[in-house]
Amino acid sequence: MDSSESLVKPVAGLVFGTVALITAFAFLSRIPGWADRHGAILVYFLFFLTMSIAGRLFWVGADAVIARLRNS
Repeated sequence: MDSSESLVKPVAGLVFGTVALITAFAFLSRIPGWADRHGAILVYFLFFLTMSIAGRLFWVGADAVIARLRNS
């Protein structure tokens, strides 16, 4: 990572990913009820999609911040 690059986007991704993961885990106990009400395939697919996107945002941000810390 070049020293002129900004860490705003990676840190925002890290924060958003962390918040999204914590929120998903907080609502984990409600997922079976939502699956009964709205259909298991839809609910579990959206849960998987949300966790995948949140995890990716978290790791992209974390990798950028760690790389910046190592290089400075």
